[in-house]
Amino acid sequence: MIQNIGIMFFSKVRFMAKKENNFDCAEVQPKAFSLEEGLGIFHGFQTNEAPVANMVSLLEQRNERLERLYCLVTPECISAQEARDYGCVGEGRDMGMIAHENGVETGYPSQFSFWCKRMREQCPAFTEIKIIPILLLHREEELVAYIEGQIASFTNHIKRDAGRADAWPQCHIYADITGGPRYVNMMMTAVLQFLQYDGMHIEKMLYADYDALSNENRIYDVRTVGDVYKLVAGADAFVSYGSSRAIEEYFAYDADLDISSKEIGDELRGVLRAMHKFSDAIQICQTSKIPDALITLNGALEKFERNMENSSRRADLVFMQLIDTIKAGYGALLHVPESRAQHYLAIICWCVDKGLLQQAMTLATEWMPVI
Repeated sequence: MIQNIGIMFFSKVRFMAKKENNFDCAEVQPKAFSLEEGLGIFHGFQTNEAPVANMVSLLEQRNERLERLYCLVTPECISAQEARDYGCVGEGRDMGMIAHENGVETGYPSQFSFWCKRMREQCPAFTEIKIIPILLLHREEELVAYIEGQIASFTNHIKRDAGRADAWPQCHIYADITGGPRYVNMMMTAVLQFLQYDGMHIEKMLYADYDALSNENRIYDVRTVGDVYKLVAGADAFVSYGSSRAIEEYFAYDADLDISSKEIGDELRGVLRAMHKFSDAIQICQTSKIPDALITLNGALEKFERNMENSSRRADLVFMQLIDTIKAGYGALLHVPESRAQHYLAIICWCVDKGLLQQAMTLATEWMPVI
């Protein structure tokens, strides 16, 4: 069964300079945000309101719901009592706040409780979501170690709540990456990479833009930017042990049909086709196909490079950043061989260098008479 899970960093409330009875005060003036996928307009005050509303509305449209929402919260934004009630590790330090909205003054035990109440009022479906605040703790003198620890802890918390490992592929992640200091964005990205590696699916990475990138406040899905990490990992996998699977996934390439759901040119399709054929040949050690597959790959790469000057496709421009690494990783294997023996020996040495010892032994046995 599909589990829809949200993650976010809770941003501090924007307070007025003047306090009232020693309480921080906020003048609530919601702004209109255009939600993505044609979900309409949402009027939000707090940084995280519109992105979370986007998640909830999108799933409602699909007759689904967000089951759990994990909120990274600093101790300054949640009260001590709330932290205990939620079972947080650590102590909350928020002493309360006052909100002014439409001439009405309302007190809240914390910034987090203020946000939760606003979300329940703005999005009725929010009441069905299990809210899980996680305190973001750190020490300045041990910041890096604390960040690493929190990444591992946060990831483990999500996986534990999702159930056994065979349930993880049914988990769909919706992330709001708008708020927080830069290191929090790095944390969120790392957590998402871990979850994706464990089989969970990143459905959305939402960013709330305050009329910086457009002429209006708008929600953007920037997941494709995060997918670049997958592409880089895929390039490493292809250079390290000849697997083209991750690169094919990034470009949504179906090797059986030789098509992609992304807009790619014929030259890039040719490269992906050649990479797939070499990957198949080296993985199952098809000795007769490996040399020709490498020569075909070299030709496809050269053709792609020659036509790059005339291409403005984003996919082509992105893949171009991998060309030098791929060519350096395969070295002499991509050169037109002076003799079969020379080419065979280079392939065997490459297999040994990459730790593909079974392939190296098989190829050496098959090709020894030629070498």
